[in-house]
Amino acid sequence: MTLLQALAYFAREATLNLFRSWKVSLLAVLTIAVSLFLSGLFLLVGGNLRRAAERWQGEAKIVVYLEAEAGAEAPARLRRQIEAAAWTRGVELVSAEAAARRFRDTFPSMEDLLTGWSDDPLPASLEVGLDWSALERGLELEPWLRELRSDPDVAMVDDDRDWLAQLRAVVLVID
Repeated sequence: MTLLQALAYFAREATLNLFRSWKVSLLAVLTIAVSLFLSGLFLLVGGNLRRAAERWQGEAKIVVYLEAEAGAEAPARLRRQIEAAAWTRGVELVSAEAAARRFRDTFPSMEDLLTGWSDDPLPASLEVGLDWSALERGLELEPWLRELRSDPDVAMVDDDRDWLAQLRAVVLVID
């Protein structure tokens, strides 16, 4: 028996078995198709989520909200302190008026939440861009954040790294 004869025999037997038990064959083909579709879907979602997480990590910031009673010198002092850190890529001062303007531009349907306040309802803040390569070198960010949070002129420090870590965990599960 030659190779060609053997291949012809196997093709003939496979075709015969497909027609004899077409329901089982159809079920097998559909099962394979569904599993390939789901695998492709997971790869697509995982890849897109990974790229989105990388993009969001590049845009991640630490936002330092200032107390309303903070003195006029507090933003400049805090800015110098923040810029001295090795992982700081840039610091932008956002005044209370600019924060309210951003809120109105981003959420026009909720603009009425800002009306009726005697003072500015949103605090001034410092937005800190992060140099992720410096953070990955093992430099300690947590003690620096604790020091910022303990400053009397700081109302709150918002750190984007927490939700980014959760997003990376989801990406790892999907991949």
